[in-house]
Amino acid sequence: MTTSQHAARPAHGVSPAASVMEAMVLMQGLPEGCLVVVDGNNLPLGILTGRDVALRVVGAGLRASAVRVDAVMSQPVFTIPNRASLEEVTRSLKSCGVRRLPMVGDDGKLAGIVTAGDLFTVLWGDLSLFGAGLLADP
Repeated sequence: MTTSQHAARPAHGVSPAASVMEAMVLMQGLPEGCLVVVDGNNLPLGILTGRDVALRVVGAGLRASAVRVDAVMSQPVFTIPNRASLEEVTRSLKSCGVRRLPMVGDDGKLAGIVTAGDLFTVLWGDLSLFGAGLLADP
């Protein structure tokens, strides 16, 4: 089972030259709580989370409209191939110490994103099915 089939969602990119204010408008309502910072070829450069904005912009007393995304994004960005298994994603999330992994195609371009929450939802569903089978009357 590949992650792109079961746990991934579309990723939303933002230019490194965009203002943090522009990025926050784009981020509104996104369940993954982040934007992948991409270059003109859609290659991931970094990731911008709400936490990045809270700590590096708001916490520093800066105006979001005056700060560029590339000044506050988290980097390096850890990515995973879009054909990775759930096991590979789990290992990568743990070893990289992150909660979100942009997924890339064979060309290195942004293809989606998987979050720890997405992975938990898929695995919890599998465990629930397993548990239901164990507890069912024969």
